[in-house]
Amino acid sequence: MNKNYLNKVIDQLVDETILDFIILKIYLPFSGLSQVAENGIFLSAGHFSNHSHLFDGFWFHCRNIYGLTDEEIEYSWDKYRHIIIDKIFQSTPLNESTGMNKKYLDKVVDQLVSETRIESNGFYTPFSSPPSSPYLSSSLLLLPIFFSDHCRDIYGLNNEEINYVWEQYKNIIEDKIKNKNP
Repeated sequence: MNKNYLNKVIDQLVDETILDFIILKIYLPFSGLSQVAENGIFLSAGHFSNHSHLFDGFWFHCRNIYGLTDEEIEYSWDKYRHIIIDKIFQSTPLNESTGMNKKYLDKVVDQLVSETRIESNGFYTPFSSPPSSPYLSSSLLLLPIFFSDHCRDIYGLNNEEINYVWEQYKNIIEDKIKNKNP
């Protein structure tokens, strides 16, 4: 394993990664999904866990562009993700007075709402389990466990933040359901 070459690959990937702290999104050079590359994803260290869904795009990119082996890709992912996580935490402003960054949380709500599809047989959410099954209840009284897991894994939210996002999301979706089915 040529670590000198791998470090140059990692540096290149870091240079091509855009962290936008104004709209709180990250744009990846390797997403593998053109929509993610174009629109970015919400800025969250949770996206860069050891078993992140982003690893597949990273693996494909490193294999096809740089010709790396599985072992080299694992090494590069580990280094790359730690650098990006450090950049996210070093640059993300903390709102110590409230403990929550409401601007970020409102963006999370907007993202969840945009990923929710309301149809006559129920509605489809990004946190359904399985993802292709509809959430059949038209009443969103209880916070589903899948919602908490999704917010924790994808956006890195804590319980207080999840509750805030749930209340906002629930109110918006309930309004949309009422307006769709008068």
